[in-house]
Amino acid sequence: MNIENLGALLILYGTRLLGAVVVALIGWWVARVVERAALRGLSRTPHMDAMVAGFIASVARYGALVLIGLIIIQLIGIQATSLIAVVGAASLAIGLALQGTLSNLAAGVMLLIFHPFRVGDEIEVEGKRGRVKSLNLFMTELVNDNVQILLPNGKVWGAPLTNFSTYSQARAA
Repeated sequence: MNIENLGALLILYGTRLLGAVVVALIGWWVARVVERAALRGLSRTPHMDAMVAGFIASVARYGALVLIGLIIIQLIGIQATSLIAVVGAASLAIGLALQGTLSNLAAGVMLLIFHPFRVGDEIEVEGKRGRVKSLNLFMTELVNDNVQILLPNGKVWGAPLTNFSTYSQARAA
């Protein structure tokens, strides 16, 4: 191998790599802007729950990051079609290995869609009682006497739930 060929390869792949780094930095910024814009727009929508708005904004951000990742892969020179086939096969294996986690994710989506409780409600589920502090895709966080209680969403969705705040708020209105 001669030095001229090595120099040409370094220039070719160096510029591709530099372009990929620039696209990654800009893409990371764009993804944050997309998330903030989605959250801002959804929070102005009447009847939009804050938990659902946060979830949709997060999905928008990660969708933008996936698109940026595909652009970066193309810039580097990797064929995306073959990579997508490999990722599909790997995701099947990962999905089977993470069944419990994926069931918590699915339950989190169901809780966000049907929202049997809201942040600030006092609920009891699986023998645990507390005020809902947050709900993310995998866990529901309760607080009771300054004690944090983390419940997997699969348990929350699949168990009888008592919401002590629902009708007390209706009477106060």
